[in-house]
Amino acid sequence: MNRLAQDRAEQQREDVIEQELLRRLREEIKQRGDFAGVHLAPASSADVSDEREARLVVLGPFTPHAPPSKQARSEAREVARTILETRGSAPRRYKNTLAFLAPDAQRLEELVQATRQYLAWKSIEDEAETLNLDAFQKRQAETRRKAADDTVKGRIPETYVWLLVPSQPKDVDERPILNAQVEWEELRLQGPDPIVVRASKRMRNDGFLITQYGGIPLRLELDRIPLWRGDHVGLKQLADYFAEYLYLPRLRDSAVLLGAVAQGLGMLMLEESFAYAERFDASTGRYQGLVHGQARTVSLDEHGVLIKPAAALRQLAADEEARRKQEAEEAARQAAAYPEATPRMEPCAEERLGASGYSTAIQSPIQNPQPNIQNRRLRRYHGAARLNTLKVATEAGKIAEEILTHLAGLPGAKVRVTLELGRS
Repeated sequence: MNRLAQDRAEQQREDVIEQELLRRLREEIKQRGDFAGVHLAPASSADVSDEREARLVVLGPFTPHAPPSKQARSEAREVARTILETRGSAPRRYKNTLAFLAPDAQRLEELVQATRQYLAWKSIEDEAETLNLDAFQKRQAETRRKAADDTVKGRIPETYVWLLVPSQPKDVDERPILNAQVEWEELRLQGPDPIVVRASKRMRNDGFLITQYGGIPLRLELDRIPLWRGDHVGLKQLADYFAEYLYLPRLRDSAVLLGAVAQGLGMLMLEESFAYAERFDASTGRYQGLVHGQARTVSLDEHGVLIKPAAALRQLAADEEARRKQEAEEAARQAAAYPEATPRMEPCAEERLGASGYSTAIQSPIQNPQPNIQNRRLRRYHGAARLNTLKVATEAGKIAEEILTHLAGLPGAKVRVTLELGRS
């Protein structure tokens, strides 16, 4: 029996062994971890999609990798480079979404040998009737087949241990070096998890795969490269940048970027984050639907833009100046439409008690009224102010200190304060 199994193991063709390993690998990659997709043993670079989502390419069993110190040429790295640079006959666009998982060259030999033994014992078990095996021999074939099956299962994660992550070199100031060749981070995986889950965890822990991003790191990247295009940058264009350039953080998908934008918009200090507008009108140079300082969900469309703080503050200041001017003009129109009535002048004491008599004194101002406007005493005051919703308590305190206290201190004064709430 053992001699028969040995002969059959040596007769197993390489393509049959490869198909058996691919069948087992399909079971292994069902758990995707944080990757949006997993590609198993692509026949060519055209089989790997070109999208903004992070993807893991699991290279075929006979595409091994060994560290440069052990092997000058790595077949896995060559295949990975081809997939990274092209998709079919066209250049690949979203390079910063790919990572590659390859088998170890040394452990691959052990995996192939274990697979040979499994296929040999399986063929003997399947042909038990043809080979006229007795009950003992059948049980022996079944036991050896199960043992070989367990060996193959255990050696697959021991073999697929090399994670190849492409990156672009940077200078001492963390700025990308233009026209530099792609560098490959070679990470050796360990742990009991399925091979894709192990790769996902290692990339996330080492900062090669970002699943949660914040507004402040996003602002730092916008300024460091820089990614701004003038005073703003399109949100969809920004998503393309993160998926294209290897010197930027590798985001799991566009949803991670949108989460960072929403978190940044919720920051109260505009100078430390950015603003957002639904669109930029190039004809007027104005941002429509400009918002900041409030958490808001944004979508990835053709028109949304992130805005530099200085540009956003300029438009906000211009809008505030226009608002004040409009309020002043409105107040002037109301004053012209509703002038205050001229008060009737009271006769003075000399007129009431003088020789000319009381009746003449009190009728003179009525028959020929000539009020002295300069001696007129103001009896009424009305004012309105628009308060910043984020600083209501502070601004209301200033109004009370600078205006209300003076009015309340006048003899006989009655002060009434009305608070009106509105949504603009």
